[in-house]
Amino acid sequence: MRQKIAFVLLLFVTSSAFQSRVFTQPSRYAHHLTIQSNPSPEDFLEKRLTPSAGSSSTSNAATIAATLVQQNKQFLDWLSTEGNLHLQPISTWFEAPHPVAISLDTRNVDTNESSGRGIVARVDIPSGGEILRVPMKVCITKSTAVSTFGPGVIPPSMNEYIALALILIREKFALPPGTSYFSAYVDVLPPTVESVSPTFTWGEQALETLKGSPLLPATISLQNKLKAEYESFVLPLVESKPDVFSEDVYNMENWLWAFTMLFSRAVRLTDNLSQDGGAREKIAMVPYADLINHSPFSRSFIASRLTPGKIMWEKTDPGLDEEVIIYADRPVRKMEQIYVNYGEKSSSDFMLFYGFGGGESNPFNSVDVTIGILPPKEGGDEQTLALFDKKIAFLKQMDAPLVADFPVYSDRYPTEMLEYCRLMLLTTEECEKKENLDEFDFTKPVGRDNEARVLMSVIRACKAQLDKYPSTEEQDAAIIGDKGMFGLLGMQERMGIRQRRSEKRLLKRTVAALEREGAARGLFDPDADDESVGVLYDEYYNQNSVVSVDGKTRRKSSLEKRLSDMGLPVDLR
Repeated sequence: MRQKIAFVLLLFVTSSAFQSRVFTQPSRYAHHLTIQSNPSPEDFLEKRLTPSAGSSSTSNAATIAATLVQQNKQFLDWLSTEGNLHLQPISTWFEAPHPVAISLDTRNVDTNESSGRGIVARVDIPSGGEILRVPMKVCITKSTAVSTFGPGVIPPSMNEYIALALILIREKFALPPGTSYFSAYVDVLPPTVESVSPTFTWGEQALETLKGSPLLPATISLQNKLKAEYESFVLPLVESKPDVFSEDVYNMENWLWAFTMLFSRAVRLTDNLSQDGGAREKIAMVPYADLINHSPFSRSFIASRLTPGKIMWEKTDPGLDEEVIIYADRPVRKMEQIYVNYGEKSSSDFMLFYGFGGGESNPFNSVDVTIGILPPKEGGDEQTLALFDKKIAFLKQMDAPLVADFPVYSDRYPTEMLEYCRLMLLTTEECEKKENLDEFDFTKPVGRDNEARVLMSVIRACKAQLDKYPSTEEQDAAIIGDKGMFGLLGMQERMGIRQRRSEKRLLKRTVAALEREGAARGLFDPDADDESVGVLYDEYYNQNSVVSVDGKTRRKSSLEKRLSDMGLPVDLR
């Protein structure tokens, strides 16, 4: 599942009873092909993708497309039968035509990289119209793992993601082809981690392109966490139950594939059948819905509900009486791609977990910059030392970090960062009329000089982040601009270069905006060397240090801190 747009070839497949009405009119996506007499998708492939003599590339394309079409057909037949869903493009008694179809190929709006399957509208869909619904019976949840392996293997205390990873490995790699209940669904999942390519699956050569980016330490941190969890949960099962958990099947490679699927496709749903009366949540792999791609501008979300007609106090079946539903957030035109919103995440988050990003269209893209109070210089006066101690005590009282990472966006920066800097940059002169720091209102400028130091400190923090990259934004632009050479690089290398360039552009825009603001307000003194915001000494944050790539200890980044605080796996909300 990735942010995608524009599909090269749309092949709409439903059940075996499908009548190919969507091919009545040729579209602009069909290029120069003329489609006659409403052929079925299979006939369309046979006629238009039959290789000419000696054309191996066309033969490969036809073979791949035919395989995808067959997988789609089997998947939708299974979903229609097991989920009791009407997925045909024609109406029946009490059932409207199914409004969407599966596209075989979509393209990333920023990079034009191939992004696999997607969902498109077969007909015009009004705002608020139902896009699709999927019964919980055909979804994969922790309950699926418990019913398969038993509560002895999947105890209540086990993390949902780990339970889902175990069941995914079983369905994909342990069972003979076609024997799994979910085999039709598993067949339409990306077959390898390279098909999705989140950064935690990258090799050393691709990760070289992320040097200097906050994404690199976060990627390494997640790689280490996944390895540690494999050793903690899977290896004991392999050793104690080798007849069920074969070492050849439940290996690290398949573990990474399972988490690639989970991070990029699993959704958090409300548990409408919770027995404790609370609004509990659960993680689920939702067939069909997980083919819908992301757009930061979409307001549609994947949600769950009780099947209409059921009453809460009636006896319900946890599998049949709960369903996943998606509605259109706006009018969708025929043949337009359907999108949902995966959340207001930065491109680094999407690169790390979903395998796409590095573009300029994400309005929530951000880069973390590090801000912290710099201890007073040796030999400082007693008042300055006392003020420093007061600031430290105030931060601890407010449960605030001594060193903080703040996201800087392309068009804004958080007010919390300014409030933090106003506190950190207070001088003894500015505190003369107030005995306690909690008497200040840091939501407003403390004073002209203080505000000047605040803006300059944010500029320095952004420039410090820019200095961490081994290349400049102009050099990255030149690499990307050489289309021939850039195209020879692997997809991961291209993604990494685009990502680091977008981070640099964002930081440079922030610096330019702050310099204009400071100049317009007459705040900056270029020769000033007052207290500045910097990094604390190690003793103030060594409890948060981790081992970096070069073996030196350093403070965790904001993204790494979120990984630690949330545990494994990462909370995707």
